[in-house]
Amino acid sequence: MKKILIITDSDLDGAGSALALKWFLPAAFDIKLITTTVSKFRNELLEWLKEDKLSNYDIVFVCDMDTTESIDLIDLKNVYIIDHHETHNPDIYTNCKKCIKKANSTTGLIYELFLQNKNISKEQKMLIDLVDDYDSFTLKYKESRQLNIIYWGLPINRILNFIDTFKNGFKGFDKFQTNFIELYFNKLKKTIKELKLFTGEVSYNNKIYKTLATFADNSINDLAEYLYKKYTDYELIFIVNMKSEVVSLRKNRNCDVDLGKLAKQIGNGGGHPTAAGCKMTDTFMELMKGFLPYGQQ
Repeated sequence: MKKILIITDSDLDGAGSALALKWFLPAAFDIKLITTTVSKFRNELLEWLKEDKLSNYDIVFVCDMDTTESIDLIDLKNVYIIDHHETHNPDIYTNCKKCIKKANSTTGLIYELFLQNKNISKEQKMLIDLVDDYDSFTLKYKESRQLNIIYWGLPINRILNFIDTFKNGFKGFDKFQTNFIELYFNKLKKTIKELKLFTGEVSYNNKIYKTLATFADNSINDLAEYLYKKYTDYELIFIVNMKSEVVSLRKNRNCDVDLGKLAKQIGNGGGHPTAAGCKMTDTFMELMKGFLPYGQQ
C-alpha cells in the first residue's frame, strides 16, 4: 500500500486541493493530511520532522503555498509541489517534481493535472469551480462566497470536516448551512458599522498610492470589497489582524500594483497580484506611522 502525505494551506483553496487529490488518488492508499500556512510552514514542518520523515512516504504533495524559504527541507525526489501563486519561483527547485504556475487556484491546477480527463461527477466539478471562483475572487457564482463562509464556520479539524461534508461534491446548501450564511452577513453588517478607518500614502515603484487601513480579524475579503467599492478614491486597502499579526492587502480594481510583490517587500509576504498578505514587520509598522484617522488627513 502506497503512503501519501498531503501538506496544504489552511484556507478554502488548500481544502479544495486536498479534496481534489483524494478524488484522484486510489482509495486504498494510506493518505495523511497536514494543514498549515505559508508563514508557519517551515517551523511546523521542522517540529513534525522530529517525529516523522518525508522519506517515509511514496509521494508528498505540497499544495497552495510558496515554499521558497524551506527549499532545504522539501526539495526531494518524492515531493510534488503544486502552487498557483505568481510570486513562487519554480526555477529554484532541482530535485522535486513541481507544477508552479499562475492560475486562479491550486484546486484548479490539480483538476487540470489529474482530473480533467477523469469521469468525475458534475457535483465534484461544481465544487472545484466554486473554489476556483472564490480564490481568484472572480465571484461568478454567488455560492462561491457562501462556500467560503461555510468553510470557515466548520469546527476544529476544519479541512477534514470540509472533506467529509463535500466528499461527493457540491449539491447545494442545507437548511443549517443557509441559516449560518444569513447569520454571517448579519455579523458582517455590524462589523462594517463599527470599523475604524485610517488613511495614508504608500510609495511603491516611484508612485504614490492613496491607502485606506482598518483593523479586523474576520470577513477580510468581504470587508475589503465593501471598502474599495465605497471609498473609490483609495487605491490600496490594508486590513490588519492584531490577533494573528497578519496584514491582508487588497486593492481597487483600477490599481496597477502587484500586491504579491508589495507584500513581499513590506512584510516578507506574498500572494496574488490582486490579493496578498504579509506579517506585521518593522517595515510595515514604519509605513503605518504616517497614517491618520479617516477625515483628519
